[in-house]
Amino acid sequence: MLSTKDPDTLSGEMSVSKIPTGKQVHRKKNIYELLNKDFPGLLQNLESVIEASEFKYSKGTLNESFLWQHTVYVASMAMTISYAEGVDPLIPVLTALFHDCGKFEDGKYHEGERPEEEIGAEIAKTLLEKAGSPQDLIQIVIESLLALYNENKLENINTKIVHDSDFLIKFGYMGFANFFEKSVLRGMVVQSSILKSMSKELTYAASLEGNMFTTWGQKLARTKSQTTINLFKNYLQELKDAGIGDYEIRPMEVNCCKGPHAIVPLLLVLPRFCGVCSRVYEVDFQRDNGIKCERLTVKIQCPGCGESSYYEFSFCLPELSGH
Repeated sequence: MLSTKDPDTLSGEMSVSKIPTGKQVHRKKNIYELLNKDFPGLLQNLESVIEASEFKYSKGTLNESFLWQHTVYVASMAMTISYAEGVDPLIPVLTALFHDCGKFEDGKYHEGERPEEEIGAEIAKTLLEKAGSPQDLIQIVIESLLALYNENKLENINTKIVHDSDFLIKFGYMGFANFFEKSVLRGMVVQSSILKSMSKELTYAASLEGNMFTTWGQKLARTKSQTTINLFKNYLQELKDAGIGDYEIRPMEVNCCKGPHAIVPLLLVLPRFCGVCSRVYEVDFQRDNGIKCERLTVKIQCPGCGESSYYEFSFCLPELSGH
């Protein structure tokens, strides 16, 4: 059974290792330089675990692991934010490396009601012990992983850094490229990716700064947010100019929760007019509590064509930090 104690009660200062102000710190060039000496075989073993589960899920259709690429990106961003925040990068990087490793457990995607972070914590324990890591460090990584989906996130600097890193690499130019990579993986052509997925990307981009828990994350988010929105706007304009499709970005709002930060701005990408009767599409919402989030289902329908024009998509509402 994994512990869920407050991480700040574990091993004294080891849970949050601040770099002393003014101290000359040799910054590691990348996560491989940071980890390979003291954690022999860890990166290679984790890559094998992630690849095996993802390849099993894809039933042999993949030659490379997209999840491992994402994992390395997040861990690298965690290292960057850690140094910027004056935090020793070791725990944030280790936490980032395991944050998604349970996503395709046994070749299944988000199977059952169990959060993937719990699975990731078990994998972390096994692989860190194999690499000879001390038990107190392993426990801190486990607590940081489990805090990713509960209220302890607000009290755990390691988790805050990983949370911000996970979102930041999904936006800006990297995120724009990643959007099309994911669309191909999901078997979606251009129109499907626009109708089913682009609203989520733009909604999260619009809320990106408010979704950050670190000062450096907020700073990066301000630039990445506008860059992302502009990239998608230009892409849609190019589709219109080429006569391929005419889409609008419709700003809306939804009340997601209680408190002062309850209003989430939505940027929904819809066909500008119904292709059959030229009427404007109507939008309706439904909200449900998921395993780790509040899920918004967006229902789109032409008032003239009825069921023949209906489609829907859903995504987790952004989590606003309230900074």
